[in-house]
Amino acid sequence: MQVYLSLPVFQALIASLEHNPTNEDAIRALAGGFMAYYFPRRRRWIIPPPDSQGNAMGDFVALRFFGERPSFDHIVVKVLRNDDGLVPALNHLQTLMEPMCPRYDNCWAIFFHGLHVRFYEYNGNFPVGRRLSPLRPASEPLRNTFHVRNDSAIVHELMRLIDDQLIPRPRPAIRPMNGS
Repeated sequence: MQVYLSLPVFQALIASLEHNPTNEDAIRALAGGFMAYYFPRRRRWIIPPPDSQGNAMGDFVALRFFGERPSFDHIVVKVLRNDDGLVPALNHLQTLMEPMCPRYDNCWAIFFHGLHVRFYEYNGNFPVGRRLSPLRPASEPLRNTFHVRNDSAIVHELMRLIDDQLIPRPRPAIRPMNGS
């Protein structure tokens, strides 16, 4: 059992969603709980209140700034409603992320739909329209949807993976053209 399952707030939210999986407020609360638990301020994460973020990008956005030049990693969390299709939501989010994701900064998207979670990584080096790709653990190369209770070890692993990979790292040197 993963640590988050032992916390009463997660137990209550998951139980609530098991009884009413379409309760958007409970899904949003669960997503916010995951954000606060896995991306805390002590690890330099900033999660603006949802009301201040607008609704264009996602339900939650987490930012972590680092380095001498303005640079940041970010995570966008979206709660999918029952009538939302995954493909249109992915396309919309990818379009919105294009200008926000510099070529070498890390960007991630996490979708919550009822008791299920999907993880995606944005890669600016991929062709436009194919930059948001599923993030999966090595142990589950064909799955992309994970249940927060039944797959808690995988959910925990992917949340930790995102946080651990989003660390300050050297930027590639910009070389002048034609050796000048």
